[in-house]
Amino acid sequence: FVQDFQLAFIPKFLKRSGRQSAIFWHSPWPKFVPDHFLAPIIEIAEALLAAKAIAFTTKEYADNFNSFVDKHLPYIDSSRSFGRIADVLVAPLGVDLEHWQAQSKKISGNQILGELANSRYVLSIDKADCTMGVMPRLKAIDLFFSANPELKEQITFVQICGRSNPGIKANDSYWTECQSEIAKLTEKYATSD
Repeated sequence: FVQDFQLAFIPKFLKRSGRQSAIFWHSPWPKFVPDHFLAPIIEIAEALLAAKAIAFTTKEYADNFNSFVDKHLPYIDSSRSFGRIADVLVAPLGVDLEHWQAQSKKISGNQILGELANSRYVLSIDKADCTMGVMPRLKAIDLFFSANPELKEQITFVQICGRSNPGIKANDSYWTECQSEIAKLTEKYATSD
């Protein structure tokens, strides 16, 4: 079982060695790929298709992948039936709903959020990964308050964001960029309360 884009070529290598695999593709598959990116994306799609099954988090991403294969890999059997090289599945990420419903009955929102529970706020929980759009979201906060300065003390933005794969240069750089943007926003818009 293979997970995520860093290991996209593993199904191809496993198939060459006579072994089967399944891959869970966490990242969105785009609806449109610009021509200058086609060659590497085709190579990735071919590698993924070596798996017995490819799972995407949403039907949209699975449909995008299937459309991409139909359009750019015409030599691959594009039927959605038994003859397909890989089964394309939708497997949404989720949470243990019963567990969290039980937890919500044990703790009131006021215990967790403190004063925020009785105010207007926007809560965002993510990992600092360039595919999650943290930087564009932070820039949107700046645009929001620039366009609506009268709301500065009426809405609170709360960003809970963990590091993604520390030790990988690109991720570390993105984390540093996010932290810098957060510091600028806090300095520019934070109030005494």
